[in-house]
This record gives sequence, structure tokens and C-alpha cells, in this order.
Amino acid sequence: MKLADLKARLLEETKTRAAYESMEAEYAVTRELIAARTRAGLSQAQVAERMGTS
Repeated sequence: MKLADLKARLLEETKTRAAYESMEAEYAVTRELIAARTRAGLSQAQVAERMGTS
């Protein structure tokens, strides 16, 4: 089963869809952080090192 198919099937459930939609702001921030990291040409490890985390 493809991930998109599983996601569509799970989101048919009202409670699951509501929980998923309540996280949209967090998902948007995550997508932007990943896009910024990609534009900068950095790996996750490089970002962690610059932030002083592992």
C-alpha cells in the first residue's frame, strides 16, 4: 500500500482527520524548516551541529 493511499484511508475517519488538521500549523513550520535547510544545502547533521545539538 502506498503512503498516500494509507493517509487517504485514515483521514476518512472524523477523529483522525480532526487530529491531523489540528496539527497543520506545526506541519507548515516543519515543511518550511526543511525547505530552508535544503535551500542552504545543509544536512540535518550540519544543522544540529550549528545549533549545538546532536
